[in-house]
Parts: sequence; C-alpha cells; structure tokens
Amino acid sequence: QMIQFKKMPLTYTVMAICIIVFLCIHFLPLGMNSTNMAILFGAYYKAFISAGEIWRLLTVGFVHIELWHLVMNMAALYTLGSVLEKYYGSFRFGIILALSTITGSLVSFIGEGNTLMVGLSGGLYGLMAAEIMMIIKSGLLQSQAIRRSLIQTLLINLCINFMPGIGVLAHFGGFLIGILLSFAFDVYALDLHMQKTYRICTICLLCVLCVFACKRKAINENDIYLGTDIAILQFEKDHHLGWYVDKMTTKLEKLYNIDTIHYYLH
Repeated sequence: QMIQFKKMPLTYTVMAICIIVFLCIHFLPLGMNSTNMAILFGAYYKAFISAGEIWRLLTVGFVHIELWHLVMNMAALYTLGSVLEKYYGSFRFGIILALSTITGSLVSFIGEGNTLMVGLSGGLYGLMAAEIMMIIKSGLLQSQAIRRSLIQTLLINLCINFMPGIGVLAHFGGFLIGILLSFAFDVYALDLHMQKTYRICTICLLCVLCVFACKRKAINENDIYLGTDIAILQFEKDHHLGWYVDKMTTKLEKLYNIDTIHYYLH
C-alpha cells in the first residue's frame, strides 16, 4: 500500500533489493554456482576486499543465499523498520542500518580469515540495539509485556549465534555501533552535548577499526581459493571488464605473493 510505503520507504526499498538479488543469484543463467554468484553480487569476501573492493563491507547486507536466511532477515527488518524508521526518520534509520552493517563487516575482517559472508545480520543487530536503547530511554521497559517480548527477542538471537555459518563477530560489531548511534541520533535527546559526544565516539570507533583492518589485510596461504577467484575474474573479463580484471589480478597476486593468476585467464 502506498500509504504504508511512505511511512517506511527505506525499509521496503532494502527489502526489495535483497529479494531481487536473491532471485538473481538463483535464477540468472550465468553458469556459476550460488557461492560464486553471491560474490559476483557483492557478498563479503575478504580476499577481494583486501584487493580494494571495500564496498563489499556494505553490499554484503543485500546478499542472501539460503531462503530461510532471507525470510528471517526480511521479517526482522520489517519488524524493526516499522518502529525505528518512524522514530528516527528514514535518513537516520538508514545511517544506523548502513554503519551497523559496515562495522559488523569490519570486525569480521579483523577477527576472521578469508571467509565468505552474506546477509543483513550485522545491520539488524545494530537496529535491535537501537530499539532496545529506545525502549529503555522511553521507560517502556516497565511494561511486563514489553519486557517479556524483549527477553524473547534477545534469547532467540543469542541462539541464532550458535548456528553453523553465522557471523558472530558481525553481530557483535553491529550491536555495539547500534548502541552508540542510538544516542548519537536520538531525536528526542535533551542533552545536545552528549549527543555530540556519542557521534565523536562513533567516528573514533570506526577510525580505529579501519586502522586495525588495514593491518589485517594479509591472507593465509591455506585460505587462498584460486578457483573461486579465477571464476569471478574470468566472468568479468568475458563481460568487457578486462581493464578491471587486470587491476584486480595484479592486486591479488601481490596479496597472495604469487604471480600465476593471469596465466589462467584467457
């Protein structure tokens, strides 16, 4: 409905992008498996990020491979967005979602090896943190029903962290930045000085994470997946991106300390 869309346009837009990307991954006849398709459409892949594709820190949020993962995340986004986009406004809501996704990716980049990661979970954890802070600050926590609902939500998400393939570090990073941004962007805050302080803290945290990430760009030789890299690069080269493939090949060879990737591309 148009009226509902106007109340939460960013929530619906992000949901639409995620669904379209999911359909492209599974139904576009490009001759690649779902993992390679996910990388092609912007999944988090440390090797390519280290080689310069830093936009993957954000675009990971739009990429889902499993249907259950997409459905869970879209349901969570709709639930959180229906409250928070109205409370913070679309712009602040979007900043919280984007920075939580990026921060989750940065923490994973620092703490994990050359992994593939998909999903909006880091951003959703940021939104969940913002909603929890909103409930606490508004005094709604005194309601038994809201307390029970909040506890159930936290327990469900804690259980999800123990499922295989879940990026716990991304959840932690998103949740942490979500807390800071909930204070930095609180439109009803009376203390503007504290609001500014939290914004500075947020910027400082992101800068620190970026510095650590730059120091963790190296890829262990046991975590090099040349078959995947070559499949993606060959596809891009076949679709008139030769100049870009040449640049990426040079960076990956330097990153891996090898000089053989270009021999496999034709």
